[in-house]
Amino acid sequence: MEVTTNKVRLLEALKNALNIVKKAEKSNLICKHVLIEVDAESNKLVISATNFEEIYAEKIPAEINQPGSSVVNADKLFKILKKSKSQTVCLFSDDNYLSLDLGKLKTKIASLPGGKETFPNCEFYNLLPAFSVDPDEMKLIFEKTFMFIGENEARKNLTGLHIKNLSSGKIRFQGADAFRIADFQLPAQNDYCFDFILPKFHLQNIFKNFKDRMFFSIDRKSSGVETENQDQRYQCRLIEAEYPNLDRLLETPHNLSTASTDDIIEAVDMMETLVDKDKNAVMKVTFNETLTFETQKTEFGDGSVSIDHDYFGEEMKMGSNIYFFNDVVKIFKGYDSLDLHFEKPENALVFTTKDLDQYNYKAVLMPARIRW
Repeated sequence: MEVTTNKVRLLEALKNALNIVKKAEKSNLICKHVLIEVDAESNKLVISATNFEEIYAEKIPAEINQPGSSVVNADKLFKILKKSKSQTVCLFSDDNYLSLDLGKLKTKIASLPGGKETFPNCEFYNLLPAFSVDPDEMKLIFEKTFMFIGENEARKNLTGLHIKNLSSGKIRFQGADAFRIADFQLPAQNDYCFDFILPKFHLQNIFKNFKDRMFFSIDRKSSGVETENQDQRYQCRLIEAEYPNLDRLLETPHNLSTASTDDIIEAVDMMETLVDKDKNAVMKVTFNETLTFETQKTEFGDGSVSIDHDYFGEEMKMGSNIYFFNDVVKIFKGYDSLDLHFEKPENALVFTTKDLDQYNYKAVLMPARIRW
């Protein structure tokens, strides 16, 4: 192989590949490598990586003088390129080495004998097209759901983002753990019926790697993502489990309190400070003439913060975990006002804002028992 390409563009592709490589088990040394090869059809250079759960490939423009391939340590190649000030890099490969010409710097690193034949299969399967999202939508989906997705392997069906085409003509993106739920919706783009769970950290790699419009495709066990020009392709295994029906918890209660988002964040931050950021600490939330947050923790003392809100119902008191409450309200940071919907002390608290109405966005927080 003999090719010349832009060093910065190669670094970007390697950085994306490293997001996959870093998830490889320490025992799978082959997955610490990337496959670099010439794609004769597009006349581009392709960088491929896998960790046996995910496959990623990215094409970059290059001047091809001789086709071929090389399998090299991803981290080592990335570090060498990053230290060089050269704008271009020439790559030459033989059976044992990948040589790099970076202007003043000329070096070579060991490659695996056998080249492409020694690297795990990175074949992309033809999956059924499901939907597409643009980068801004993907950013919102990630920001508004990722934190809510569980990590407890004992409840594997909650360790991923649930994506489903609803009969209402919407695509639902839902994340949940034992205490919180996030529900984000986009208009459906076709009548194709799909219902799958995308693993949490695979979602993270999709968000990191793709900056252009993303086209999702699926089958029973796999999901794929690619850009419109197919210069980036990604495929991963799905979670094979049934996602729980959380519709009842997402129903909007009739009691409504509306307050300044900044005021709520400031009040709950104070509660968290008073309990020394204890993740198990609870507070009492009182809906009356004012919205009052109150904590009582013997070893640290107690305190309360009252803020103005719009509410016209009867007095209601409910308990909530301070740490989880703070996490949820900070999802709404940057929006002027926050709506809190509630029914009874033992029922969930539902958070919405008019700024996200177009996405039918809801965040749900389970209540906590209080005894004071």
